[in-house]
Amino acid sequence: GTTRPFETIGAPWIDGRNLANKLNELNLSGVLFREVRFVPTFSKYAGVECKGVQLHVVDRKSFKPFLVAICMLGEVLKENFNEFEWIKRPGREKGYYFDCLAGTDKIRKALEEGSDPFELYEEAQASAQEFRIEREEYLLY
Repeated sequence: GTTRPFETIGAPWIDGRNLANKLNELNLSGVLFREVRFVPTFSKYAGVECKGVQLHVVDRKSFKPFLVAICMLGEVLKENFNEFEWIKRPGREKGYYFDCLAGTDKIRKALEEGSDPFELYEEAQASAQEFRIEREEYLLY
């Protein structure tokens, strides 16, 4: 519920300082994190103070958005598993927005089980490379 989507994450139950420290300790390429507090004006926590992190891309060439996203989710889940809720797709009995964005439910389930985000990223990269090779014969240009 902020005017900075994809740049700021938070919730009333997140320890922003701890999350920023843990994410910065991962030494993710091209990005730094800082603690933030904000009051969303819309969405789930509208009007409630939230704590979290704001990410700052410091090197666009080395920044890996998907890796950063799954590392952020992994850290939030580690510290706040019982409070965290995946957003369901409206009008669907099953299905989460994250699964649509990731193209599979495997990453969400692996994060819930505590899998290493770096390993998940490498697996996703390998799958993407396999797809690039498979599709070659179908490309017209």
